[in-house]
Amino acid sequence: MDDIDERLAAISDCLYRVTAKVIVVQKHRILATIEPAGKYGFPGGGIEYGEDIPAVLARELAEEVGLKPSDITIETQPAFVSTGGVTNGVPKLALFYKAELHNPSALQHMERRYEWLDAHQLHDVTLGNSVKNARAFLLSVLD
Repeated sequence: MDDIDERLAAISDCLYRVTAKVIVVQKHRILATIEPAGKYGFPGGGIEYGEDIPAVLARELAEEVGLKPSDITIETQPAFVSTGGVTNGVPKLALFYKAELHNPSALQHMERRYEWLDAHQLHDVTLGNSVKNARAFLLSVLD
């Protein structure tokens, strides 16, 4: 990361850890992952330096729920952007991308367990810090 301007180290109040999340809805239920602390999130994760969105989503979907790019079609533009979550003292910015799952039988419990949540369940679960400010958007996707 030699090409990153070292002046960024002096900026303490406007840097975010950017994550990309996939929103999959089938039969009025949304695919959610369960984080180690028991909070709910969605497949996806942090964007590594130099990584583009399709690459991060392909990597994270494979790691977390065992999906290959041929199993899913992901929209190219984010459907929602959420800020405000903080994890371990780091502000989060989450980009949510809608997706269509072609092969539900390809889902596997890998790094994360997953569950399909209906609107009532989504309303009641505890969401992880990086996605908790997106609850209203996520509920609207289920309408």
